[in-house]
Amino acid sequence: MENLNVMNLFDNIKVENDKRLSQEDNLKMDEYRKILSDMRDKFNLYLEFYKNNPILNINYNNEFKEINGVDSYNGLAHEFVEKIIFRETNSLISRVYYYFRNKYNVSLEAMYHDKDYYEGRPSRMEENFNWYMTVSVDDLIDNIFEQLGNVTFEDKALDECKEEVLKHVTGYKTGRVIVKNGKISLKDFAYYSYWGKDYGEYRIEGDSKIGLESMFKLLTYYKKNELSNDYEYIMDRVGAYRNTYIGEYEIGDNLLKSFKTFKNGKIEFKFNNGLDALNFAKKYLNY
Repeated sequence: MENLNVMNLFDNIKVENDKRLSQEDNLKMDEYRKILSDMRDKFNLYLEFYKNNPILNINYNNEFKEINGVDSYNGLAHEFVEKIIFRETNSLISRVYYYFRNKYNVSLEAMYHDKDYYEGRPSRMEENFNWYMTVSVDDLIDNIFEQLGNVTFEDKALDECKEEVLKHVTGYKTGRVIVKNGKISLKDFAYYSYWGKDYGEYRIEGDSKIGLESMFKLLTYYKKNELSNDYEYIMDRVGAYRNTYIGEYEIGDNLLKSFKTFKNGKIEFKFNNGLDALNFAKKYLNY
């Protein structure tokens, strides 16, 4: 029997990290990979230019002065690294995280690295510069999946919706959730600011708006097992800059008859089926 080199077997194995992402996501990440690669090509061109064309240096008083070639290169390169390389790379990093936050409605902390570039710390300067010149889009994706843990984007988004809603219906007050006659009533859920009330305008507060949006997403998920928001048209009215409508919103889909808001922060959902109201309250509202 022919002997096999075990190490050579591992050399032929390639883990396809892109399988974690959808085709659409992979195409978008390829776009960012190309942007990052082009940026670095230009970074190197500029650094090489400063090295070979010493003219000016910018000192810490923001004064220009003619000096010898070595100091001139170091000064201009220093400014370029701090003001361009670090900032432009951070900007692209933010765009990658924003893409996933926005698409999947999940909270993600962008990868951060020290931006120290002070001549008194040469080893740290070099380490930070090398990080910004080598960090890859795949490093960012790895970090994102570390934050996800063992769940998908969709599962994380669903969990965050549940947490947001429970934050508004649990706490030191009791009896916030009332289920009766096919209705779910939630006390102290959606508050309106005092701004404009004298003129009949009711502007929903930011935290209440987030909670209400999460509630509508859970209702949509309960209805069709899809984490979207079928009730955006209601949010558009409730969350309008100058909302003058406090009262009942007719819905009439296969889950809800109507939704109602009150000036005291109470909201009410009228279900077509009393059993759905009870099941939803048990499943998502800790009823």
